[in-house]
Amino acid sequence: MYLAGFLSAAGRRVFLTIGLAAALCTAPSALQAQATAPGAPPAAAQAAAPPDAFNFASADAGMIIWPVPADKVADFEAVWAQILAKLAASDKPNLKELGASIKILKPSAPAAGQPVSYFILGDPASKTTSYNPVYLLYESGLVPREEGDALFKRLPTDNISALPLKKIQAAGATASSAPPTP
Repeated sequence: MYLAGFLSAAGRRVFLTIGLAAALCTAPSALQAQATAPGAPPAAAQAAAPPDAFNFASADAGMIIWPVPADKVADFEAVWAQILAKLAASDKPNLKELGASIKILKPSAPAAGQPVSYFILGDPASKTTSYNPVYLLYESGLVPREEGDALFKRLPTDNISALPLKKIQAAGATASSAPPTP
């Protein structure tokens, strides 16, 4: 190395340490400048967002299994009645379509003292809009923010499962639903 005769060993170490520190200090600002360059997506957009489990765009149907504590059943049903009414009255075609696809089911005789399992079925599944209640109450424009807050507080949010579903046909079934002629 050419610097071998230039300084003492201690001097070379100091010189290299200062050079390394300077390089490390300028690297973050260079990366920041690159990320905020015109046309570059914001840093939040660069990070991959986790997929929305309530988006059933690639499924034939979708089901949300929502366990509701017995003392929250009335609130849950009232909130979803309001959400469905707002979806039906929406002037946005994608929200109207989503509302039309939703069917909410529950067991006819729930077990006493146990949470009631509600089944929110999207059939056929909306290909454009998420069934996520956070999206519906806060991002879709369905309700004002204050109303969304009030409705969301009434929903239990533990142990919700979302399942994309695929329709199957019985073996030998045809596309026609008419019974065979004798």
